[in-house]
Amino acid sequence: MNSTKEIKEPAKKKRFWPAIKSLAMLVLAFMLIFNTYQLLNLGMIVTKVDKYNQGVVDEIGAMNGDVKAFAADLTEIREYLLLPTKEYSFGEKATEGNIDEKPASETELGVYAFLNSLDKENAISKNKTIALSLVDKFKVDPTMKEYADSEVRRTIQGALSLGDVKAENSTLSIKFLSGTEEKEPLFNVLLNFETGSSTIQSIAGIKNLKSFTDSGFLTELLGHLVDSVDHVSKLKKSYKNRLQEIADLVKDDEIKKILADKKVQWPANPEENAESYIFKVGQDGIPILNIRKSDMHLMVGEQNFENATAMKPALIRAFNSIESASPEQKLTTERLNELTAIFQQPAFQDLLTKSGGKLSEQPRQETNKIIYDVTGPDSKVKFSFAIEITSGMVKILKDDQEIAVTSFLDDGSKKKP
Repeated sequence: MNSTKEIKEPAKKKRFWPAIKSLAMLVLAFMLIFNTYQLLNLGMIVTKVDKYNQGVVDEIGAMNGDVKAFAADLTEIREYLLLPTKEYSFGEKATEGNIDEKPASETELGVYAFLNSLDKENAISKNKTIALSLVDKFKVDPTMKEYADSEVRRTIQGALSLGDVKAENSTLSIKFLSGTEEKEPLFNVLLNFETGSSTIQSIAGIKNLKSFTDSGFLTELLGHLVDSVDHVSKLKKSYKNRLQEIADLVKDDEIKKILADKKVQWPANPEENAESYIFKVGQDGIPILNIRKSDMHLMVGEQNFENATAMKPALIRAFNSIESASPEQKLTTERLNELTAIFQQPAFQDLLTKSGGKLSEQPRQETNKIIYDVTGPDSKVKFSFAIEITSGMVKILKDDQEIAVTSFLDDGSKKKP
């Protein structure tokens, strides 16, 4: 019996240990899976925190850049006012001087602003003296021997002469005229006392030159005058011819009839921009015809014409495209409604009563005006409000004078109560 029991016990031991090992493997596998999950979860949290921190860093960096830009602007302002500048640490350890420094008082700012104005006045005075000395050199020696070679001098002597010299505000205007009998203005040289800058204007456009305080200014100016005088003279002549062609064309019976039917007037003079001279018609200022500066060709819309005769059909089509309703009538009605509304305002009526005036109930009409008279206690007209029909401008008629009502806005004391 004993021998049989001893044989069964080893058999049980053999079955028990594999079971223990299997259980241990399951526990280890579970722990490995659990730890892996925890590590993945922790990684996601770290990534989120990192992104958040990066966003905070970016925002702080942007704020720091804005503050530094603002500080740079403050430094420029203090330099302009001749105030001492200061360094900003922006997170670095502030120096004792930065901590103790007080902001500039109004008195300090005023003193430095005054000194700055003196410096500016001195610069203007110095530049003005230089500019006038340049004019004197032209007057003493029109051929400018000191600054030009013989060929340049011959060109200047034959094609140009010194015209009007006028100082307005902080600019000196020097006109150069043609060498012909007409003495036509060809160039206008502008010298700015404040900046020392110089520009030259002509029918060909505007060109910036080097500062007139520069020693090489006169040489550059003379070179430009000589190089462009023939071109400018030709453009000037072509422009005059174009104006005459257009003036003759609008006298054509067919053109005159269209203008009358459309109730528009041909402008006395064109407007000007950098590229063209522009003829506009009607109160709305409709562009109808351009003279292109580069070649003095006539332009109707996108069409290009070398003379007015060839342009006539296109011009007629352009006129016919204008609305038949008179812009003048529209504008007159608009101004009349506006003025009537003002007359009904209590503030207007109170002021008129205090001045002893009485407004006419109905307007009267003259050739080019709709007029409301204001009479005094003696029933005589003291002044009148008038709407100019052709322009829509509201005017005051008083003492045989016509004054645009908007001109009273120049006086700050004359405001609506």
